[in-house]
Amino acid sequence: MPLEGSIKIDPKSDRSYNQGMRRKGLSLLQALGARTTLLSIGLLAIAVIACFMASELIQTLYPDRPIVPDLLFDLLPNIPFLAYLTDPIMAAAIVLIIYYACNQGRRHMGFYFFTIGIMYVLRAPLMILTPLGRPTGNLDSYGIFEIFGLKQHGMFPSGHVALAAIFYFMIDGKRQPGFKWAMAMLCIAEIITLILSRGHYSIDIVGGVMQAFVVITVMSRYKERFNTEEVHAGQRGAS
Repeated sequence: MPLEGSIKIDPKSDRSYNQGMRRKGLSLLQALGARTTLLSIGLLAIAVIACFMASELIQTLYPDRPIVPDLLFDLLPNIPFLAYLTDPIMAAAIVLIIYYACNQGRRHMGFYFFTIGIMYVLRAPLMILTPLGRPTGNLDSYGIFEIFGLKQHGMFPSGHVALAAIFYFMIDGKRQPGFKWAMAMLCIAEIITLILSRGHYSIDIVGGVMQAFVVITVMSRYKERFNTEEVHAGQRGAS
């Protein structure tokens, strides 16, 4: 029998997910309104709230958290104004992954929300384990959050980096190399601006990438369980 790797695939059959979905009638509204998607969005909302609660708990339990030395802080310059670029970079990454999910990964819409939700659910207790002081000061707002007076007290792992990294891992680079490359650039830009503006310790950056990698590795095994296309195909067949 021929080996699996020897099977030749017709390039014409490797079309975008979006074309296939249009052909089979899976609209964006159906993808967003699917039960798995709605439940996944609910999990993500709960996870975000949990992270904010964990952040406030850190300040309550450990108000005098120590600011510790960091090798990269000693080696690299401190450029505070870059703090105002971290959130716009993150916003660009979010827009890119939303566009990708709506057009190229529509049939697995719930998978994206659920995976991010799981990552943030895990981040909440991780932040509390070893609470360190914010490099710029425990009571400092960071970047554009100064406008709202919002303070983030959890350092490890970096939520910004974890989110950008998991976006990168989610994109199918074989089908969409342009998306993959663009997200990689945004992820690198996020890491550089966070380090140079002292938004996170270097260990927070490493922790964010590692958390994203572990979560996407585990969750990818269950991706087809979120296949909304199969659910709607079954419904059409039953009718």
